[in-house]
Amino acid sequence: MRLRHHHTTIRFFTARTVATLFAWLTLLPLLPAAWAQEQEVLIGFAGPIKEANARSGRNAAQLAITEANRRDVRIGGKKITFRLIDQDDKADPQTAVFVANFFAKAVPRVTAVIGHSNSGASIATAKIYNDAGIAQISPTAWSNKFTDPGHDTVFQMLGDDENGISNTIDHAMNIMQLRRFAVIDDGAILGNSMADIFVRLATAKGAAIVYRDSISNKTFDFNATLNRAKNSGVDMIFFTGRDTQSDQLVRNMVRLKVPAKLLVTDSVITQKFLQSAGTLPDDYVFAIIPSEPLGNVSGARNFAKAYQAAYGEPFSLDAMQSYDSTNFLIAAIRKANSLEPRAIIDALHALEIPGVSGTLAFDARGRRRNPVYTLYTVRQQQWEAIKFFKNPR
Repeated sequence: MRLRHHHTTIRFFTARTVATLFAWLTLLPLLPAAWAQEQEVLIGFAGPIKEANARSGRNAAQLAITEANRRDVRIGGKKITFRLIDQDDKADPQTAVFVANFFAKAVPRVTAVIGHSNSGASIATAKIYNDAGIAQISPTAWSNKFTDPGHDTVFQMLGDDENGISNTIDHAMNIMQLRRFAVIDDGAILGNSMADIFVRLATAKGAAIVYRDSISNKTFDFNATLNRAKNSGVDMIFFTGRDTQSDQLVRNMVRLKVPAKLLVTDSVITQKFLQSAGTLPDDYVFAIIPSEPLGNVSGARNFAKAYQAAYGEPFSLDAMQSYDSTNFLIAAIRKANSLEPRAIIDALHALEIPGVSGTLAFDARGRRRNPVYTLYTVRQQQWEAIKFFKNPR
């Protein structure tokens, strides 16, 4: 009896299950289309996200994705939802290579990568993304060595370093009447490259390079090189390093009473930098930034409000460029009407749209067309734009 009863139960359960499955299959065409057709698209982000500037870049990329997901984006009739996958490369080229290999080989794979945040990491990973056929849009790498190899998968949101440095030297020599320069780099790829460019261009323009020095990008002891500048009659120190060192360098210059002016190159146009650097004399610190003056960018005001509302803090240059990079990628995906990497790369090369930082378009090498630069100085403890440069190409 038990066996027969058990067997009967099994037969009854099986019949009910089959009936239920049949009913679901019958109803499937009536389910909402989004259930069957929505697809998630992964976008990678790589940078030293524990640092303030790169973290703001990651936040801005996420803001662009959040805004896109509020719209009904469809590719081939399917509703698309974007998701950001971030990885911390610690601004280290070797770590960046591991991150790039992760993005290139992960399943499911990212559609494209916003990154890396500095030139050394971007240069180190460009071939990996190129071999994998993945578009790489760097928001804030501005070494020309990033685009020189000619990979058609790389896109440089900033203008290259040579134009920016040449414009700045002209202003320093012709307007400020400075002639004697010291050049200090941080030993990194971008630092060395910029220092080389500065020495070559300044020498060709008739300036004197009093000395060139290289320091570790992890040190905060600048006493030896600053005392040398103080005792050598230098008019201006050109320091090409990251913002995490630049503010400490300025503090040491003030403490040692170094009379030379300072020119820096990284993303230092922030209140955080000024607070860390301490009280500064007017026209003592200068910065060349590959961007229009932030107050002049028409789209920046709306972006600033959205970023402040989302994260409770002002945006940075990194944030603006990451926001533009992500929106440019999403626009290219929509233009291609495809998630195929090759179609997206072709669309990125063909696209021209307005962005927060200006018109977004790239040449065949992935360099931004019509790059712009702004020279800032500190006056009354605030950054002030004093010169705007354009370099059409």
